[in-house]
Formats: sequence, structure tokens, C-alpha cells
Amino acid sequence: MGFKADLVERLLDAVAGTEAVGSSDSEAASTTEWKVKKIIGRRSTIKTVQGHLFEIMEFQVQWDFPDHDDPTADEVTWEPLSNLENAHEALHDFLASQPKQPSCKYGHMLGTCRCQRPLIHSGQDESIFKAYQKSSYQWVVGGVRGLRKKTDGPGEMVSGFKDELRGFGHPLTEDELLVVNCYREALGKQPLKGSPGVRFLQYGKNKEGYWTFDHFAEQAIRKCVLMHSMWDQ
Repeated sequence: MGFKADLVERLLDAVAGTEAVGSSDSEAASTTEWKVKKIIGRRSTIKTVQGHLFEIMEFQVQWDFPDHDDPTADEVTWEPLSNLENAHEALHDFLASQPKQPSCKYGHMLGTCRCQRPLIHSGQDESIFKAYQKSSYQWVVGGVRGLRKKTDGPGEMVSGFKDELRGFGHPLTEDELLVVNCYREALGKQPLKGSPGVRFLQYGKNKEGYWTFDHFAEQAIRKCVLMHSMWDQ
């Protein structure tokens, strides 16, 4: 019996009164962590979201339940990539074992290589803008120059992408944002309120913290998903 079926049976028994809801066995079953044992396959599937068709890659996952009564009981399911964020090693091992595209000099996986397509050059940079920040050089008229604040004042940090097709910030129309969010929904991701090409941060210890690699990685992934939804379908 798989773990899901076993858990459902326990819950039904609890509702029927044959097993105490607060029993230690029930608590152990409900808190057992699902761990990826192995990724054993992949497939492409078509999902429809609000009339838009998207090709989504799913992976066949074999789950491991170390606390289960039967150590050989495994559950096999098909999962989108968004459900495998904590299974980097298993995903890497599976992708490394797959046949490679013969014409790809980088060794990309067969069926997923995009090296034959045109490149879109995109760059990113970060900067901090402060309310009273001025250039270190100023005009002096009649020996008098403008007053300067003692400090540069509060600041706001911005991280922006720029590419050769859309320019700075990758602006989106309402219709384009709808398509992007439909694609994100098909991937199991949360919708965006606007383009991820620009990200602002009220930096500071008592505000939103400081810009880290995690912030950049999140923005870069959102930008890649955006570009994939617009030009790779």
C-alpha cells in the first residue's frame, strides 16, 4: 500500500471512530516528510490555461518514506519542476544520465537543446539611489555654491535587466502579463503583478534587509520564465 493510500485509510478510520485522531501513530503519519528517492523519467505535456496552450515538462518521481512501516513502500508520481526545488541532487543525476543532443557542443539533453536558436543578449546591474545624493562636482557661481545636506538621506536599491529587444526593465503590456501569468500557473508558480525586469528594495536593517544572491536568483529565474513564455512556446 502506498503512503497516500495508507494515510487516507488512517484518516477514514479516525472519522469512523476506529482510531483516535490524536494518537501518536496518526501524528507520525501526518508529519512524515516526503523525500525524493529518485527521478526515473520525464515527459512533455500540454496544459491549457485560460485558452493558452503551454508545453510543460514533468518528471516521474519515486518518493521515499523512511518512517513508514514498510520500507519498500514507494509512491511514484509525475511532478512539475516547481515541485522539485529541494531535490537538486536527484534532478542533476537524472539529467546527467539522459542522452545528449548530438549536434550540441555543450552537451545539452536531447529534446531540450536550444543552441540552434538566436541569442537574446540580456544584462543586469544594481544601484542605490539616495534622496539627497549629488555629484561630488558642482557649479560655483560668484564663489557661491548650492547648499548640501549633511547626509545623502534615505535610499532605495534597484536591480534592473536590459535586453536588446525590450530595453530596460522588459516592459509588458496587460495582455503579455496575462500570458506570462498563465504560463506561471501552468508551472505551479504564483502570478506576477508586473514585469520582473525591475526590482526595488527598501534596503536597511529595519526595513527589507539587504540585497543578496537569493534576491538576484529569484529575479533572474522570473525573467527566464517570462522570456520562455513569450518566445519558446
